Amino acid sequence: MKNSIRGEIHTVDGALIIIAEINKYQLWRLITAEIMDDMGANNFTFEAWVNNEADKTALFDNLKLYVDKWGGWIDWHQCTHDEPTAQPCVIEEEYRR
Repeated sequence: MKNSIRGEIHTVDGALIIIAEINKYQLWRLITAEIMDDMGANNFTFEAWVNNEADKTALFDNLKLYVDKWGGWIDWHQCTHDEPTAQPCVIEEEYRR
């Protein structure tokens, strides 16, 4: 089972900084995108899957700094999509600014 950390942070200029932070951890997979919100602003979105609880906790806590700096949200959940019997994802914790 993987731990998924997702987010949408109100920056595109800081995307490389956020990706560098995420890449400090051993990832199972990383998906990133730039999207436009309802107000016409560009935002950086991502979903990063890590293999263990310690990495999930450290990465989630470190990403809170970028949410505080630029605004947006992050959340995490245990993801079973790669397991033989997948279960629906349930968000365990969310952080917003």
